[in-house]
Amino acid sequence: MKAFVTGGTGLLGWNLVDRLLEQGHSVKALVRSEERAKLLPDGGRRVGVVIGDLEDVSAFADALADCDVVLHCAGYHREYSEVGDHREALRRINVDATVNLVKAAREHGVGNFVFVSSNGATGSPPNGSPQNESCAYDDHTDNLYFRSKIEAEKAIEAILSEDPAMRVVLIRPAMMVGPNDLGPSPAGQVLRRLLGGEMPVVLPGNLVVVDARDVASAVLAAVTRGVSGDRFIVGGRAISFLELATVVEAASGVPMPRRRPPYPLARAMLTLASIAGRVSGQTVPVSPADLRRMRNLRAPDSSKARAVLGVEFRPLTDTLRDTVAWIRADSARRVSTMASGTAQP
Repeated sequence: MKAFVTGGTGLLGWNLVDRLLEQGHSVKALVRSEERAKLLPDGGRRVGVVIGDLEDVSAFADALADCDVVLHCAGYHREYSEVGDHREALRRINVDATVNLVKAAREHGVGNFVFVSSNGATGSPPNGSPQNESCAYDDHTDNLYFRSKIEAEKAIEAILSEDPAMRVVLIRPAMMVGPNDLGPSPAGQVLRRLLGGEMPVVLPGNLVVVDARDVASAVLAAVTRGVSGDRFIVGGRAISFLELATVVEAASGVPMPRRRPPYPLARAMLTLASIAGRVSGQTVPVSPADLRRMRNLRAPDSSKARAVLGVEFRPLTDTLRDTVAWIRADSARRVSTMASGTAQP
């Protein structure tokens, strides 16, 4: 199989490319520059590197022609935590570029496409049961990133209604963590701050986390399993922020913050930090809106992904142990690179 992977140097994309190569598949990976290509597994030596930008799909679309499947992992996410108005960028990259890529795949004879969306697109059942694939979209969400994924999924529905021969399967992961998080991702930013002693408190509320390597397995299985239009929630389990900090402390030996503010105080602290961040241009790893969602977050139902895609979820302790080890190795590499005067990709 020859796969075209977008976001090959992202957390999910890197682990997906690595898994494809491990299984003997041919891979083309879309990256933004030659320097970024060096960050791919094996330094990109076994990957067909395609330099391009999702905002101009037509410029690299010919590279799709000899591929069997497109695995679309790239998106505008990590940057969303930065200060500023991101509505237009979210629309251009997460919605318009996705539509253009599906259409380009179809025009170049690639009838198989896997789109990595987000479980944030899934609404909650009114009876309080766990989210599943039968739930309606969360059209009332105030999270602009989730909203962009909803718009992209609806646009894909429209394409499939026009062309039933095109096969698109959608993966909805929860918050991903794992090694090889070069960005780093939002979860990776939180972990780095915890390890660096840069988070003064342990926040109240829950997280639903899943190992990016398990999501990569789901994406690969979706290439041959499931029918067009299928959605698969890949959600892992819900843990409290306190449990996350406890496991990170055990894996790293770094003492976690001892302050445990109640929700009202934590929300006030984050509100003030967000205001200060807008003035200084610094990012806040968890926004007040994020904290509100965390307050009552529950694990979604991933039984469909287990049954159809054969997804298994590794223990959280294994995920965080591997992630902490990788973050430390990456930090040492960056320090060594800076000391030698070599530019970072």
